[in-house]
Amino acid sequence: MASFTVEELTELFTRCNMEAKTMKSAIKSKKIGPKFISVAKAAGVHDTGCERSITNLLYMVATKLKTTHEAFTTQIAQAITSKRLDSNQRLTEALKLVHNTNPSTTLTDQEIDVACGVGLDISEEELIKLVTEQVDHIKTELLEKRYTYQIGGLQRVCTTCDPRMKWANGKLIRDNLMRLQLELLGPKTEADVEMAKALKQSSKKKKGGKAKKDTSGTQGETKDSASDSASVDGSIFMSRARLPKTAYNTAEAIEKHKLETKGIIRTRFPPEPNGYLHIGHAKACNLNFEGAFNMLAGSNGGVVPEHETYLRFDDTNPKAESKEYIDNIVENVKWLGWTPSKITHSSDHFQTLYDFGERLITQGDAFVCDQTAGEMKECKDRRRECLNTKEDLEKARPLYESKHRNTRSNEESLKLFREMRDGKHDEGTLTLRLKMDWNSPFPVMWDTVSFSFLQKMQMI
Repeated sequence: MASFTVEELTELFTRCNMEAKTMKSAIKSKKIGPKFISVAKAAGVHDTGCERSITNLLYMVATKLKTTHEAFTTQIAQAITSKRLDSNQRLTEALKLVHNTNPSTTLTDQEIDVACGVGLDISEEELIKLVTEQVDHIKTELLEKRYTYQIGGLQRVCTTCDPRMKWANGKLIRDNLMRLQLELLGPKTEADVEMAKALKQSSKKKKGGKAKKDTSGTQGETKDSASDSASVDGSIFMSRARLPKTAYNTAEAIEKHKLETKGIIRTRFPPEPNGYLHIGHAKACNLNFEGAFNMLAGSNGGVVPEHETYLRFDDTNPKAESKEYIDNIVENVKWLGWTPSKITHSSDHFQTLYDFGERLITQGDAFVCDQTAGEMKECKDRRRECLNTKEDLEKARPLYESKHRNTRSNEESLKLFREMRDGKHDEGTLTLRLKMDWNSPFPVMWDTVSFSFLQKMQMI
């Protein structure tokens, strides 16, 4: 793939009115920038530029079109500039059609147009009329359930009531549904709030009853009379945890754990101090400070076991971290209502982590790799394009697996790893990767990077 300077990429992205955040990401990537240039040339906008709405769709082609189907690039790109493919929804359908087509065959423009609803447009006035008709159909039920009625379900019905509605603006449909709901019911009242609370409580009880039947898993049997006090909260967390059978410990493992920990259950909330907490962190706090222990009550006679939770800062990337984030996280964990039993830092254990690295290499479970981050991403993209069959994976293995995985000896990897520690290699040129499982459908199992080194030791 041809390389381009930052200035060349910036000039093109500016001509195409690309958003600043998207531009920064595209310039940083060694793959997306050149691909976008190729797509822009195919679309005929490389020299002239284009409006942002066109750019956004072309960018989607550059990032979503599989390399195995790049023969369709010009056809899709020109369908965008001719405004036949004028929305994310239509382009998504086009890419789906292309990816389900043998790359050695061709598609006609008519086939693409039919699959993507080209020409099936609806005016805002017609859309409002159809949405109003659907609301009229369920008016009685809406008046009865008021604001507990799930508008999302009605939105799905609206998109199927007319062939053109499938391609309509989803936000416009929802906005009109909510407007009509407000016009019919008026503003929310205290009674509406109480109705919603009652429905939520009823739903919790139903879920609790179902989960209570088997909250013990392989952990042991529960005592019905004793578990009542903890069954509601515990079962709610359990029902949302989606725990596979492999998540449960054996009786032997549990006994060994009790001996090691003296019966105390410990969890940790491990944010990286490179930003502020978001809603996902709040959810994790809820699980690690409370939910995990409540789930265990089912196998402990209904009693929440003795426990503690560490706030463990995953401070292994000093380039992105600051004391401001650490102080803010501590403050916000407290504001959320949680008090950690101890505050720790991953950096306190750098030597231990490094020793683990050497041990993994010696065991033959890790190797030092020369691939850049961009090359690793390309390998993973190639792996994603493979069918998950043994024959297909083996045939394509040289295309996605690092050549150093099986050719670099443990001794050489250990020597390089120590040189990385001692700063004898430029930053980012070498990493330590775990030998995992490329046959797994989960990308997290594809030889994850375990260590990289800055001026000071860093684990990622």
